[in-house]
Amino acid sequence: MKIDFIPYGLDKSMDNPLSSLNSILTGTWEESNQIFQASNSARIAQNKKKKVGLQSDLNALITQKLIDAGWEGEEGRFFRDGSWIRISFRHYMSQGADLLEAYSVFKRENFKQIALIYGEDAFLKSVWPGGHSALCSYEKAVSMWSQYEEILPMPLILGKIHF
Repeated sequence: MKIDFIPYGLDKSMDNPLSSLNSILTGTWEESNQIFQASNSARIAQNKKKKVGLQSDLNALITQKLIDAGWEGEEGRFFRDGSWIRISFRHYMSQGADLLEAYSVFKRENFKQIALIYGEDAFLKSVWPGGHSALCSYEKAVSMWSQYEEILPMPLILGKIHF
């Protein structure tokens, strides 16, 4: 799992702490996949329904690793050193709310960098094989941002999670 950062808006810099996210999250995909497989094995042994996607395991591990690395936050929203990030594997209907929240945080809390980070479509197929098209994606974020970039000026960075 790797994140590419594509800057838009006012600030084209790629200074820390965003550049450190890839090293912080090294091994996250493999670890979350192991947790997911073990959880499903236990569910099968207990005659329970299997989980269909890795979102909850991936989110929990990302949160743990970011907190351990000195970021503050929860539920996919984190901040550190003037940067605010939103990492989301939620339903795509929430993507507009993510964009408005990012703008609100930029205007009200004076962050220098704002990043919305989503999986690319190919990555999301592995996160939730049967429902990947219903999740927020990098491709949907690029399309949405192209419609709002002129009216929501902010130092937005779109992050693309991929293998």
